Amino acid sequence: MNVRWKIGSLLLATVTFTPVVRAEVKVIDANAGDNWLTLAGALNNADDGDILVLKPGDYTPPDRNTLFVSGVTVTLIGVGTPRPTLGPIEVRDVPPAGLVVIRGLQLGESEVPDWLGFSMPGLTTSKSAGSIWIEDCVIEGMNGTGALPDRFFPPFNHHGSPAVHVSNCDSVTLQRCTLSGGRGAPYAQQPGFELFATYGGEGLAVGNSSVVATDCVMLGGAGGNGQTIDGSQGASGANGAFAQTFCMLYLTDCSLTGGSNGVSNTSVTDGAGNGLTLQMSTAFQRGCSLTPGQLLEEGVAA
Repeated sequence: MNVRWKIGSLLLATVTFTPVVRAEVKVIDANAGDNWLTLAGALNNADDGDILVLKPGDYTPPDRNTLFVSGVTVTLIGVGTPRPTLGPIEVRDVPPAGLVVIRGLQLGESEVPDWLGFSMPGLTTSKSAGSIWIEDCVIEGMNGTGALPDRFFPPFNHHGSPAVHVSNCDSVTLQRCTLSGGRGAPYAQQPGFELFATYGGEGLAVGNSSVVATDCVMLGGAGGNGQTIDGSQGASGANGAFAQTFCMLYLTDCSLTGGSNGVSNTSVTDGAGNGLTLQMSTAFQRGCSLTPGQLLEEGVAA
């Protein structure tokens, strides 16, 4: 038998019988009554390279649970007006050389759902060696609200959550995005309980990660009014951006503004947030504005 023919036949058989996974473009319409394809279902069944195109509508799951993009490289693109909206989303475990893109969406919820025991960022990215690219998005953290009591714990107020929380990621890029941290909850009383005022959430909170931001607006959430758990009056406003523990931030043409402090009629309050706060981290800035939050006088509503 001709050796060249034999080798060629084996190669042809390998090519012929090896399954090929093809990336797909999937259009998802939240307003199509007979549309079988939901965003959660598409994410759960996505292959590397898939592009998910979202038409205008609300894609927050009925159970208000967080949507996950985990271990797969996909693109989520919002088209049309108004922006497609969805509740909190988490991108995690992006593999080395992988890329996840999120573009043209509004992310996050304003209030903490009654059943949820903590406030959630609009966007969380975690444990990713690959790249995450966020573009032309409006992202909001949850406002602090009271938690329902259960058998073991009394009710309490949540803090405002960051708009974007980044942890243990090698490469996160934000372009032309608006990030608004959630407001802190105000002091309130319930029969037998006190719900203390809580602090606001950062526009961008980063830990042990590298982040590049261009032409972005980052707003810290205001602190809640009234007494805090440590006895002070009025909770602290949050930072426009906060980075701690070996972070590298590269900021170009961004506006970073801290949140105002909460207030009380009885005494001087905690401080307002900074435009940018760094702890064991480094930031390189070009063309950015850093503005501390408004320091409100006692008796003035936040």
